[in-house]
Amino acid sequence: MKKLSIILATVATVVCLLCVSASAANELTVTGAVVEANGGASFTYSVNFSDNTGFNTLGIKLTYPEGFEYEGAEASDLVKDSFYLDFAGFAGETYVFHHDEDARTITFVGACLYNVETKSGKLFDVEFTAPAKAGAYDFKLEVVDNAYEEDGKVVTVDKVNGKVTVVGGSGDESEYELGDVNMDESIDLFDAIAVLQYEAGVTDLTDAEYALGDVNGDDSVDLFDAIAILQYEAGIIEEF
Repeated sequence: MKKLSIILATVATVVCLLCVSASAANELTVTGAVVEANGGASFTYSVNFSDNTGFNTLGIKLTYPEGFEYEGAEASDLVKDSFYLDFAGFAGETYVFHHDEDARTITFVGACLYNVETKSGKLFDVEFTAPAKAGAYDFKLEVVDNAYEEDGKVVTVDKVNGKVTVVGGSGDESEYELGDVNMDESIDLFDAIAVLQYEAGVTDLTDAEYALGDVNGDDSVDLFDAIAILQYEAGIIEEF
């Protein structure tokens, strides 16, 4: 019985140590921008970092949708000032951008970062020309090189994908049916989810998306609009 008590006490101690270790782990959030751009015009898309408790190196891949023309990318001043410019005999910037036109990806890889503990801000900017056709387009982020602390421990990275809503150009919200909140030319469950996420404060809606989401015309986008969209999809109602 005494031996069992010792074993249980040891297990409890180990669990506590693991919990402390987990809670002390460094973290980082990388977020893609949610912006509105004019059709056919140039615009800047930013990738930012926050909730930073310290990291040393990081690789992020941004995948952009078909129809967007890549014009170039540049690290933010915050990041530029946080790189060793002369490290291990190598003089020069220790971050790179790689553009894969066929895959529509821009990969940012940075090494030898320093003095970024607790700082948050812009990681890099990408310049694009927006497509002419209006709509909502997803921009996806992927961690391709783990973030590390100076002692080599992996930093937990949460990523939040971004979105660009193109307005004007060859089309605007008037080209989409009322209820097609995500502008994918279909009124379905995903539009209702977009409305519910907006009401819950999880995401924002552009002016165009808001206009399409207010299906009952009460100047508010809320649960009742989501219900109406679901009723429309189910065939319970035929129009808004």
